[in-house]
Amino acid sequence: NIGRWLRLLWTHHHMRQRERSNKEYALINDVAEDYSLIHYYIDTERQRAQLESAGLSVLEVLDDQGRAVEQGAIPTRAPWLWFVAQRTAVASGVRGSGPSSIEPEPWGLSGK
Repeated sequence: NIGRWLRLLWTHHHMRQRERSNKEYALINDVAEDYSLIHYYIDTERQRAQLESAGLSVLEVLDDQGRAVEQGAIPTRAPWLWFVAQRTAVASGVRGSGPSSIEPEPWGLSGK
């Protein structure tokens, strides 16, 4: 129907303004959920490095079927991966480190 098509067109135009891309990752608005989301695309090793630089220890990476993805393995064709991680302080046995002070990167997704 024409009303839905016009809404999708407006939503995609509005969200597309928030797309970003660099050598590390890409923020892309695609067809999922009627163009209402920004998806974060990054390769496995860069995501692992990004999490570790944020103070997290990556325990395991799983594909969309729950199968383990080994570090350095050829990337799977899975549409997404799950990263199981914990704060490095907890991983090394330090308890009571409190909430993380890591602030999210300001990607301008606040709806300006």
